[in-house]
Amino acid sequence: MKTTILLILLSLASTIYSQSQNSLKNYTLMIDSANVFPTIDKILELNELKNKVVFVDIWGTRCPPCLKEFQELPGLKHRFQNESVAFLYLCSPYTVKRDKQNEKLWKALVLKNDLKGINVLISSDCYGKGFFDKYKDKYSDARKYAIPTYLLVDKKGKIRDFDAPRPSKGKLLYDEIEKLLKEK
Repeated sequence: MKTTILLILLSLASTIYSQSQNSLKNYTLMIDSANVFPTIDKILELNELKNKVVFVDIWGTRCPPCLKEFQELPGLKHRFQNESVAFLYLCSPYTVKRDKQNEKLWKALVLKNDLKGINVLISSDCYGKGFFDKYKDKYSDARKYAIPTYLLVDKKGKIRDFDAPRPSKGKLLYDEIEKLLKEK
């Protein structure tokens, strides 16, 4: 267990805010292979998210609607570039056992789509039990485990919208973020 945690920390240290030929300066990449984040609430406790409105994008590497929505992110990020808004991208797993191909694809898509912010390749437990099962009363059977899923989290770390507008909804999403920014 200690070895696994040490390996995770070493891996994080080498990727978080490092610079490479792809310039990862404004990216945080975390692969949660040891289930360090058993629930989404644990992820929302990260210091980088404290006292900020958080836009959460739960997506998958093989999800065409998820990837299409990434095209709308530059406008959203530009609109809130000087505000206390953080961007958290949670990539869903496709198998219970860690899939190395999916890890590579995840990293490539983060860079290709300029997903600056916090990026976590979440565990199966976090995705299933730690989010959708925990908040099953927030979703219909048709929406359970459906991606893309967008959340809005207030400055106190509480999920306020479990079915936030997609980035392609523009003003509708912007207005919801503005409301949360105005709260004390």
